[in-house]
Amino acid sequence: MDIVFGVENEFYLTGGTCLSRFYHEKRYSDDLDFFTNDSLRFSFAVKNIKRELLKRFVVTPEIEAKDFIRFRVEHHLQVDFVNDRTPRFKDVVIRKNGYIIDNVENILANKLTAVIGRDNPKDVFDIYLICRFYSFDWGEIVDAASNKAVFALEDLVVKLKSFPVSLFDKIEITDPHFLDGFNAALEKIIDEIVKKEYHRPIYLNR
Repeated sequence: MDIVFGVENEFYLTGGTCLSRFYHEKRYSDDLDFFTNDSLRFSFAVKNIKRELLKRFVVTPEIEAKDFIRFRVEHHLQVDFVNDRTPRFKDVVIRKNGYIIDNVENILANKLTAVIGRDNPKDVFDIYLICRFYSFDWGEIVDAASNKAVFALEDLVVKLKSFPVSLFDKIEITDPHFLDGFNAALEKIIDEIVKKEYHRPIYLNR
Protein backbone atom coordinates (compact mmCIF):
# COMPACT_ATOMS: atom_id res chain seq x y z
CA MET A 1 0.00 0.00 0.00
CA ASP A 2 2.95 2.32 0.58
CA ILE A 3 3.80 2.06 -3.11
CA VAL A 4 0.22 2.56 -4.31
CA PHE A 5 -0.37 5.69 -2.27
CA GLY A 6 3.18 6.90 -2.69
CA VAL A 7 2.84 6.91 -6.48
CA GLU A 8 -0.81 7.87 -6.99
CA ASN A 9 -3.63 9.57 -5.10
CA GLU A 10 -6.16 8.41 -7.69
CA PHE A 11 -7.39 5.40 -5.72
CA TYR A 12 -8.87 4.59 -2.34
CA LEU A 13 -8.80 1.24 -0.55
CA THR A 14 -12.21 -0.33 0.00
CA GLY A 15 -13.83 -3.68 0.75
CA GLY A 16 -13.13 -6.28 3.40
CA THR A 17 -9.42 -5.60 3.71
CA CYS A 18 -10.14 -1.93 4.31
CA LEU A 19 -12.55 -2.88 7.10
CA SER A 20 -10.08 -5.33 8.60
CA ARG A 21 -6.96 -3.17 8.42
CA PHE A 22 -8.37 0.22 9.35
CA TYR A 23 -11.65 -0.24 11.20
CA HIS A 24 -12.10 -3.57 13.03
CA GLU A 25 -10.03 -6.69 12.41
CA LYS A 26 -12.44 -9.56 12.85
CA ARG A 27 -11.49 -11.68 9.84
CA TYR A 28 -8.38 -12.22 7.80
CA SER A 29 -8.47 -10.42 4.47
CA ASP A 30 -5.47 -9.91 2.21
CA ASP A 31 -6.90 -9.08 -1.21
CA LEU A 32 -6.57 -5.38 -1.98
CA ASP A 33 -9.43 -3.53 -3.69
CA PHE A 34 -8.53 -0.08 -4.97
CA PHE A 35 -11.35 2.01 -6.43
CA THR A 36 -11.60 5.30 -8.23
CA ASN A 37 -14.73 6.93 -9.64
CA ASP A 38 -15.21 7.87 -13.30
CA SER A 39 -11.50 8.50 -13.72
CA LEU A 40 -9.99 9.54 -17.04
CA ARG A 41 -6.57 8.57 -15.65
CA PHE A 42 -7.49 5.03 -14.63
CA SER A 43 -5.23 3.04 -16.99
CA PHE A 44 -2.39 5.55 -16.72
CA ALA A 45 -2.53 5.52 -12.90
CA VAL A 46 -2.48 1.71 -12.74
CA LYS A 47 0.52 1.63 -15.10
CA ASN A 48 2.37 4.04 -12.82
CA ILE A 49 1.72 1.83 -9.81
CA LYS A 50 2.60 -1.36 -11.64
CA ARG A 51 5.87 0.12 -12.87
CA GLU A 52 6.91 0.91 -9.29
CA LEU A 53 5.85 -2.51 -8.02
CA LEU A 54 7.92 -4.24 -10.70
CA LYS A 55 11.06 -2.62 -9.27
CA ARG A 56 10.66 -4.73 -6.12
CA PHE A 57 8.22 -7.56 -6.77
CA VAL A 58 7.06 -10.13 -9.29
CA VAL A 59 3.81 -8.83 -10.76
CA THR A 60 1.61 -11.17 -12.80
CA PRO A 61 -1.26 -9.69 -14.86
CA GLU A 62 -4.54 -11.64 -14.67
CA ILE A 63 -7.32 -9.41 -16.02
CA GLU A 64 -7.07 -6.21 -18.02
CA ALA A 65 -10.37 -4.58 -19.00
CA LYS A 66 -11.46 -1.01 -19.57
CA ASP A 67 -12.52 -0.37 -15.97
CA PHE A 68 -11.07 -3.38 -14.16
CA ILE A 69 -7.48 -4.54 -13.79
CA ARG A 70 -6.26 -7.42 -11.62
CA PHE A 71 -2.78 -8.68 -11.01
CA ARG A 72 -0.95 -10.74 -8.42
CA VAL A 73 2.08 -9.60 -6.52
CA GLU A 74 4.62 -12.32 -5.66
CA HIS A 75 2.11 -14.91 -6.97
CA HIS A 76 -0.22 -14.71 -3.96
CA LEU A 77 -1.40 -11.15 -3.21
CA GLN A 78 -4.41 -10.30 -5.37
CA VAL A 79 -4.69 -6.61 -6.23
CA ASP A 80 -7.76 -5.22 -8.01
CA PHE A 81 -8.15 -1.76 -9.50
CA VAL A 82 -11.68 -0.64 -10.37
CA ASN A 83 -12.84 2.47 -12.18
CA ASP A 84 -16.25 2.56 -10.55
CA ARG A 85 -18.99 4.08 -12.70
CA THR A 86 -21.53 4.15 -9.88
CA PRO A 87 -21.89 7.00 -7.35
CA ARG A 88 -19.83 6.81 -4.19
CA PHE A 89 -21.74 7.56 -0.98
CA LYS A 90 -19.98 10.25 1.08
CA ASP A 91 -16.32 11.15 0.89
CA VAL A 92 -13.17 9.12 1.36
CA VAL A 93 -11.05 9.21 4.51
CA ILE A 94 -7.47 10.45 4.27
CA ARG A 95 -5.26 9.07 7.02
CA LYS A 96 -2.23 10.78 8.53
CA ASN A 97 0.13 8.45 6.66
CA GLY A 98 -1.40 9.49 3.34
CA TYR A 99 -3.45 6.34 2.82
CA ILE A 100 -6.84 7.03 1.26
CA ILE A 101 -9.56 4.67 2.46
CA ASP A 102 -13.28 4.28 1.94
CA ASN A 103 -15.84 5.34 4.53
CA VAL A 104 -17.81 2.66 6.36
CA GLU A 105 -21.19 3.67 4.94
CA ASN A 106 -20.07 3.39 1.32
CA ILE A 107 -18.54 -0.01 2.06
CA LEU A 108 -21.87 -1.06 3.58
CA ALA A 109 -23.84 0.15 0.54
CA ASN A 110 -21.48 -1.81 -1.71
CA LYS A 111 -21.90 -4.90 0.45
CA LEU A 112 -25.68 -4.75 0.04
CA THR A 113 -25.34 -4.79 -3.74
CA ALA A 114 -22.78 -7.59 -3.46
CA VAL A 115 -25.20 -9.75 -1.48
CA ILE A 116 -27.72 -9.41 -4.30
CA GLY A 117 -25.21 -10.33 -6.98
CA ARG A 118 -23.26 -13.20 -5.43
CA ASP A 119 -23.20 -15.78 -2.64
CA ASN A 120 -20.12 -14.89 -0.62
CA PRO A 121 -20.20 -15.22 3.18
CA LYS A 122 -17.65 -12.41 3.48
CA ASP A 123 -20.31 -9.91 2.37
CA VAL A 124 -22.77 -10.91 5.09
CA PHE A 125 -19.96 -11.04 7.64
CA ASP A 126 -18.89 -7.50 6.78
CA ILE A 127 -22.46 -6.20 6.97
CA TYR A 128 -22.74 -7.74 10.44
CA LEU A 129 -19.37 -6.26 11.44
CA ILE A 130 -20.40 -2.75 10.45
CA CYS A 131 -23.72 -3.13 12.25
CA ARG A 132 -21.94 -4.25 15.41
CA PHE A 133 -19.83 -1.10 15.70
CA TYR A 134 -21.37 1.80 13.78
CA SER A 135 -24.43 4.02 13.65
CA PHE A 136 -26.04 5.01 10.36
CA ASP A 137 -29.36 5.55 8.61
CA TRP A 138 -30.60 2.47 6.77
CA GLY A 139 -32.74 4.66 4.53
CA GLU A 140 -29.62 6.46 3.31
CA ILE A 141 -27.68 3.21 2.91
CA VAL A 142 -30.43 1.49 0.92
CA ASP A 143 -30.85 4.57 -1.30
CA ALA A 144 -27.08 4.69 -1.87
CA ALA A 145 -27.05 1.00 -2.78
CA SER A 146 -29.99 1.53 -5.15
CA ASN A 147 -28.01 4.24 -6.92
CA LYS A 148 -25.23 1.73 -7.49
CA ALA A 149 -27.37 -1.18 -8.70
CA VAL A 150 -31.02 -1.82 -9.46
CA PHE A 151 -32.54 -4.32 -7.03
CA ALA A 152 -35.76 -4.96 -5.16
CA LEU A 153 -35.60 -4.59 -1.39
CA GLU A 154 -37.58 -7.82 -1.14
CA ASP A 155 -34.81 -9.70 -2.95
CA LEU A 156 -32.21 -8.36 -0.53
CA VAL A 157 -34.33 -9.47 2.41
CA VAL A 158 -34.76 -12.96 0.94
CA LYS A 159 -31.01 -13.30 0.39
CA LEU A 160 -30.24 -12.27 3.96
CA LYS A 161 -32.95 -14.45 5.50
CA SER A 162 -31.84 -17.51 3.54
CA PHE A 163 -28.14 -17.07 4.27
CA PRO A 164 -26.64 -20.39 5.49
CA VAL A 165 -24.65 -19.63 8.64
CA SER A 166 -22.52 -22.72 7.94
CA LEU A 167 -20.80 -20.75 5.15
CA PHE A 168 -18.99 -18.75 7.83
CA ASP A 169 -16.81 -21.84 8.27
CA LYS A 170 -15.05 -20.80 5.05
CA ILE A 171 -13.88 -17.52 6.62
CA GLU A 172 -10.78 -17.16 8.77
CA ILE A 173 -12.15 -15.29 11.77
CA THR A 174 -9.79 -13.62 14.24
CA ASP A 175 -12.26 -13.59 17.15
CA PRO A 176 -13.98 -16.97 17.75
CA HIS A 177 -16.77 -15.28 19.74
CA PHE A 178 -17.51 -12.50 17.29
CA LEU A 179 -20.42 -14.35 15.67
CA ASP A 180 -22.08 -15.18 19.00
CA GLY A 181 -25.61 -13.86 18.73
CA PHE A 182 -25.42 -13.50 14.93
CA ASN A 183 -28.85 -15.01 14.21
CA ALA A 184 -30.70 -12.66 16.55
CA ALA A 185 -28.68 -9.71 15.29
CA LEU A 186 -29.45 -10.58 11.67
CA GLU A 187 -33.19 -10.60 12.38
CA LYS A 188 -32.87 -7.13 13.88
CA ILE A 189 -30.80 -5.92 10.92
CA ILE A 190 -33.33 -7.23 8.40
CA ASP A 191 -36.21 -5.58 10.28
CA GLU A 192 -34.35 -2.27 10.31
CA ILE A 193 -33.60 -2.53 6.58
CA VAL A 194 -37.25 -3.15 5.74
CA LYS A 195 -38.36 -0.20 7.87
CA LYS A 196 -35.34 1.90 6.80
CA GLU A 197 -34.70 2.79 10.41
CA TYR A 198 -31.74 4.48 12.05
CA HIS A 199 -29.25 1.88 13.21
CA ARG A 200 -27.20 1.95 16.38
CA PRO A 201 -24.34 -0.42 17.29
CA ILE A 202 -25.40 -3.88 18.41
CA TYR A 203 -24.22 -4.76 21.91
CA LEU A 204 -24.31 -8.43 22.82
CA ASN A 205 -24.63 -9.81 26.33
CA ARG A 206 -22.21 -12.66 26.88
